[in-house]
Amino acid sequence: MKKYMELVGAKKVELIRQDPKIIEQQIIDFMVSLQGLSRATKFLRMAAVVAPYSINDITLNRKRLSKFLGPKTNEEDKTTNDVF
Repeated sequence: MKKYMELVGAKKVELIRQDPKIIEQQIIDFMVSLQGLSRATKFLRMAAVVAPYSINDITLNRKRLSKFLGPKTNEEDKTTNDVF
């Protein structure tokens, strides 16, 4: 959340008062800035950013946001049974 707030340049209270479309675009910009990290890391960081909005009843389009996580790899598709 700290890195997201640094990128956006706003305080917590200001983040919640914005229009959901603007919030989504800021989160997308944040996800793009995470280029080079693994999909799992991006997912966790996105979850940390989206959680306060969910708690405050601000609905965001998670399906749209998740498109910026990057493609799944073959390793992520395997189950525990496939590995052993």
